[in-house]
Amino acid sequence: MANKIGRNEPCPCGSGKKHKKCCINEPTNWGARQDEKLSEPPLYDLATIKQLNDIMKDGYRWCEKHDPIRACDVWLNLWQYMKPLIPKEIKSISELDNRVKLGEFLLNWCQDFESEYHKAGSNDNTYFQKRIDYCTEFCRLFPDTSWLTIHNMKRSIAESYFSLGLVEKGDKAFRKLVEEFPKSAWAYIGWGDMYYVWRLNEEIPKDYDKAKSIYEMALMAKEIDEPEEVVERLKDLGELRRMKREISPS
Repeated sequence: MANKIGRNEPCPCGSGKKHKKCCINEPTNWGARQDEKLSEPPLYDLATIKQLNDIMKDGYRWCEKHDPIRACDVWLNLWQYMKPLIPKEIKSISELDNRVKLGEFLLNWCQDFESEYHKAGSNDNTYFQKRIDYCTEFCRLFPDTSWLTIHNMKRSIAESYFSLGLVEKGDKAFRKLVEEFPKSAWAYIGWGDMYYVWRLNEEIPKDYDKAKSIYEMALMAKEIDEPEEVVERLKDLGELRRMKREISPS
């Protein structure tokens, strides 16, 4: 999956930002892993590595065929296979990456897996619950992973509840997210989006005032990162409401 990411495209890390405003200068290669020396001895023998690689590649083949359900089913087998092999002392996905040399960075793959679950859920909403289960397990197994990855996994959990129409659980998950990451503008933006700009479940009524209040809550937070992104979202919200009124005047 060695596609070049454009500067103005969404960042593949899942933050919701444009690539140029996020990980464009990060040393991590979002494509195939390049040969490098491992800082620690490998955990698995060559036969196990080959088996893991084959399953991972099979999942990516289904991604390329735009069949996220098959991709997720394949990768769930990989996830279930890998979990009992992870030493208890490893607490971050980067640590595991340093000990397992696969054809794709595990940090990339775990986020690709979450993304495919989102796509699969659009076709079969049972995959939103599977997405919740996967992201919850990831955060439990790898609590010392970079804050942004943990943030995005927990944000995915909250979004999935909204996708399932479970508004109370979604609100609770987003509330925990902003408590854990109080400086993250995107925790608030993601939450507010669920009520108007990017609703994930049409059965949830649009609530302009709720979305506006969450965005404004972010601007009242102390030392929040990227307040300009929140201001921009408020502008988008107002513009969408204006357009709706022009189309369907009351």
